[in-house]
Amino acid sequence: MYKKKILKSSLSFLLTAFLFVGLLAYVPVFASNELYKFTFTPAEKLTQESLFSSASASEVEWISGSGIGFSDDFVLQGKHIEGESYANADNAIRLNLPEPLRAGATYDIQVSYYIPSELNPNTTWFFGLGIVLNGDYSNTEYNLPSNAWSSGFGQKDSWRTLSVSTPVMTEDITSIDFRFWETIIPTILMFGILTIS
Repeated sequence: MYKKKILKSSLSFLLTAFLFVGLLAYVPVFASNELYKFTFTPAEKLTQESLFSSASASEVEWISGSGIGFSDDFVLQGKHIEGESYANADNAIRLNLPEPLRAGATYDIQVSYYIPSELNPNTTWFFGLGIVLNGDYSNTEYNLPSNAWSSGFGQKDSWRTLSVSTPVMTEDITSIDFRFWETIIPTILMFGILTIS
């Protein structure tokens, strides 16, 4: 009788454990919803440098220095080429996505940026950063935020964060341009962290 009870209890325990393990297999794992994250470290440079390109009047460089980044020692620097156009499209930094962001969804894009006053002595004021999807500057829905005033004014010597959400996309997003509004732009700009979710 006692052995029967132990056997029944053991079987009941094993069955419960089996069902619990089986149930866990069907519980979704809630991980971060980040699709892309760039922090511009030397390790990332080895695999991601080719994803970032500059327009005709700008150049990009991965640089490091003690405390230079948003929360580390690394940034992606965008620099205006002296004597070239100040048009915002000509000074954009483009991210060519390794895999497109598929149509039918909205996406959140957040980027931290910094404008050092010592490297921008001739710029007194400017509108903040904005983005353009797929290089389509003529499409108002692809220019985010929707206007220069919504981007705020640029501030030197403090990290700023641009956060925008795309409309529901009717086509894949293959590239994102980071640019300033109008033709008043900083000479040197630093990107700290870029996330897309």
